[in-house]
Amino acid sequence: MTYVDGIDYKRVSKMHKELLEIVPSVFLDTYKARYEHHLLNLVCGMAKIRYVTGDAEELVAEEEDYRWAREILETLIGSWGEVELSELSYRSRINSLRHDERQVWQVVTDNPGLRDKDLFNKVDVEYLARVLTTLRRAELIIGEDRDGGRTYYWPYWSDRFEELTVDEDAEESSE
Repeated sequence: MTYVDGIDYKRVSKMHKELLEIVPSVFLDTYKARYEHHLLNLVCGMAKIRYVTGDAEELVAEEEDYRWAREILETLIGSWGEVELSELSYRSRINSLRHDERQVWQVVTDNPGLRDKDLFNKVDVEYLARVLTTLRRAELIIGEDRDGGRTYYWPYWSDRFEELTVDEDAEESSE
């Protein structure tokens, strides 16, 4: 760490405190005791990787190093059990998915607007309804009901996801 310039210790401390909000209670003491140091090491490590690979001319912490360090730690925390995935960055949410959830996520990502019947035919996943519920709660996909009870699925990055989310928010605020 002593060789990496530009480390913002206050920023690392702030990120540590923000991430404390999503840490499962069983890990709180461990997280409070050691993980600010680990987060600092991740920031420095990312800066060193950029320098060693030639992506940086100086060994200085940049914005992307903080972003990557946060995402790595979010992904780690996401693996600790009962974590609300929707509170993580999108990349960390995806990285925290189990194999079956990742498989369904990838099919929806590759086929935005995929109809439920077609999704069922493309994946071989036990408990598909539970997987879809997990992906919806994580706000990685949204389902749109139409065509006589058929549901179409959209990934978070699609324009249709945004439109449907805005519509849901408007309906909730009018109630």
